[in-house]
Amino acid sequence: MVVDLWPLLCKWLAIAALVSMPFCLSLIHGPDTIDLMLGGFAACTVLGNVLLDAVIYRRLWQFAAHTHSFHTIHSDRFVLRYSPELSGTIDPQEVLKQARVALDELEVMFGRLTFWNGNMAVSWLLRHRKIYVYLFPSVCSIQEVVDKNAAAGALIALFCVALTCDKVPLKECLPLEECLRHELTHLFISRWNLKAIPLLSEGLPTWLQGTDMGIAIDSLAASLVRRGHGCLHPLLERKAFYHEDNRDRSDILAASFSGFLLRHFGLESYQRLYRKTSGEALQFDREFGEEYDLTLETAERLWQEELLRKCENE
Repeated sequence: MVVDLWPLLCKWLAIAALVSMPFCLSLIHGPDTIDLMLGGFAACTVLGNVLLDAVIYRRLWQFAAHTHSFHTIHSDRFVLRYSPELSGTIDPQEVLKQARVALDELEVMFGRLTFWNGNMAVSWLLRHRKIYVYLFPSVCSIQEVVDKNAAAGALIALFCVALTCDKVPLKECLPLEECLRHELTHLFISRWNLKAIPLLSEGLPTWLQGTDMGIAIDSLAASLVRRGHGCLHPLLERKAFYHEDNRDRSDILAASFSGFLLRHFGLESYQRLYRKTSGEALQFDREFGEEYDLTLETAERLWQEELLRKCENE
């Protein structure tokens, strides 16, 4: 559990180091009211951070407790931890190989992925932190500790991805190769902005899967557009995007639109938009217009026209 939660523990260790400084000064120079006040303030800061993290990351404790019995295997960039239930049903080396291929492809696009959360002390403590990949035996098992609606997830605070390796293929369970690229992309773009709207934050990872259940993203998106489901504005609202009735088509439409933006404007422009977005649907039209010098409605129309031309014979 200590290894699994090491990034979070390192954060507290770095903050705790600040607490010791006033007390060390008071021991060297003798008791001083200001030093003691600073020490008390720092101690309250640490306690506050611990309590706040305990609430924010409450699922991580459950996650670590659930995975303590997982088997472990290492490679140069990854640590694979998988459920004992999967022993004999998966090839751990093949999983690590697929993870490395996906990472190499993404690093060509984004640059090297290393642990970083803006804290120099914590980053130094975790400078050799590998990317952890957790394999759960079923969708139900991962939903118990990650999210009740998830079949996979990227846990940014732990620098890891959690995937499902169901023995029986399920509609909500992507092939491992696609799932690895999707969740690893979340680790990359979490460095840009944690508040980006799902049109971008889910659109780019889904686009970089390459396919969805083996079918080209644009082919699926074209089918949705033909059936009248191509409007993007409802997807700006998180509640609408993640609604169970919309989720399948939300990801596909967002992914295809992200692919359109990347083709016509490039990754740097997409990244600038991603960084500046406030996460508020009402402001996204303005943010989009400032970056691309056209309205979201115009971009949506151009995307749909190109999509239908591209997939007219499918």
